[in-house]
Amino acid sequence: MGYYEEDSFIMDQNFIKDRIGQLVADSGKSEKQISLDLGHSVGYIQSLTSGKSMPSIQMVFQICEYFDIPITDFFDPDIHHPLTMQKIRSYICQMNSDDLAILERLSKRLCSTGEAKENGNDESENIHVQNDPCNGKWCIFSPDRSTKSNHEK
Repeated sequence: MGYYEEDSFIMDQNFIKDRIGQLVADSGKSEKQISLDLGHSVGYIQSLTSGKSMPSIQMVFQICEYFDIPITDFFDPDIHHPLTMQKIRSYICQMNSDDLAILERLSKRLCSTGEAKENGNDESENIHVQNDPCNGKWCIFSPDRSTKSNHEK
């Protein structure tokens, strides 16, 4: 991808081509279809993902708009799947405070380095996700089972 030099990220051509390739792969659309949707020839996106050509900054903005991702996510080397991140953000914006608290604990558990589990300090270990066959929703229970959140399948 890119590399760091004196605390600033230097973008290289591989980062840009790889990022566009990742967006294409995550979208499930063909390079041909995206090229046509953006108003270019059928091989345009393929030329970008192969590294044969580089997009203008205006085209990068158009690509971001097409995939509905912020330009900052496109250039952020710590965001490996910007399209997925944007989808997750849209779901988070719809959550109530109880759901957000559960998501925070679950995220902590998923990102745990293992130290908390080894030391017995992992508060999120008992979060349970179950399919409720009666109402066709997924139920997420907090560790003490006092908080229940329902989500459509």
